Amino acid sequence: YFMGRIYSVHGKAEEAKKAYQEALRLRPHFLAAAKALGLQHELEGKNELAIEAYQQALIMASDDQQLRNKIANLLLIEEKYLAALEHLHFLLESEPSNIALKFRVALIHLKLEQFEPSERLLHELSQDDSLELDRIHFFLASIKEQQGDEQAAIAFYSKIDSKSQYFIEARLKIATLWSERLLDPWESIKSLKRALDQQQHSKELYLHLAHLLEKSNELDDAIHVLKKGTTALPRDEDLLYFFGSLLDRSGDYVGGVAAMRELLRLNPTHAHAMNHIGYVFAERKMNLEEAEELLIKAVQLEPQNAYIIDSLGWLYFQKGKYKKAKEFLERAHRLEPDERIIAEHLGDAYSKLELHDLALKMYKKVVELDQDKNQTSPPDEDWQKRIQAKISSLPNLESLH
Repeated sequence: YFMGRIYSVHGKAEEAKKAYQEALRLRPHFLAAAKALGLQHELEGKNELAIEAYQQALIMASDDQQLRNKIANLLLIEEKYLAALEHLHFLLESEPSNIALKFRVALIHLKLEQFEPSERLLHELSQDDSLELDRIHFFLASIKEQQGDEQAAIAFYSKIDSKSQYFIEARLKIATLWSERLLDPWESIKSLKRALDQQQHSKELYLHLAHLLEKSNELDDAIHVLKKGTTALPRDEDLLYFFGSLLDRSGDYVGGVAAMRELLRLNPTHAHAMNHIGYVFAERKMNLEEAEELLIKAVQLEPQNAYIIDSLGWLYFQKGKYKKAKEFLERAHRLEPDERIIAEHLGDAYSKLELHDLALKMYKKVVELDQDKNQTSPPDEDWQKRIQAKISSLPNLESLH
């Protein structure tokens, strides 16, 4: 045993373990040697061997709480929650007033979806005035949510104070319950607006509310929310990008470009902001030299991003460089073969290059992709008419069919 300790001090782990194992062979109930062997395995990250050694030690010292706690911790690391609970319940019986231990046991029961014992322990903890109730309410809400009792979950989440570290997550949970489980997006929107009145510097609340408003076709309200968000958090890249995107969708492409320029001022390597500006300019056949410079840089930053590569290909198409456009659009299509915008752009490039058979094949694929999309959303009639017009415009249509 002492030889093992000397080896351990000198960093000779294998020799130390052999010495401890020999000590245990000579004396199977040598508690110190079993503990030392377990610690050596633990230091090496060999948790299962450490557990085995510590359990051997526990046979000799079943009341050793430190040893039992070590075993429980290692079992939790190995995600053996039921085995860990056996040891933790033993410890809790010895220390029924140990708040941290009780809370730990409650959370493990929750992880195992053993809601009844978890809820019982959390309710016991909620009677202690010295504890942070917000944390307890958050996990009680989580139990009710997993049990399918949405109203009870919302009630517990609503108890969490605006100064609590759990406040924002709790309010996002409430919004999700209203919109996805109770199918009431307007109540979800109202709950997020109330939360923002209390936490006016929460990026997550602004983004979630704007997404809900966008999904509800309330584009102007979504833009208004993001404008407030970018005022409260002027350096937040996600808010600025979403703000610029929605401005563009609303028809204010100038405002959208301005937001993206501000984003590039904050982060000169933001490839998606470059892509936005480049594509807007390409679509409108304006500032094409600047657009090309931005899109080339964006492709260099994200060489596997099909949408950015498509933007560069479309820019070359708009400049009349159809062979170059074809090269980039084919590359984008290989990366995202089921993206109908990319497929349409590629069909247009083939058509300009008089590769009519390839153009027809690509336009037909666009129609198929549009039909697949229409299974989950209303058909885009303008889109369908445009593609059919492009197919009809191809020469020798009958022979190509």
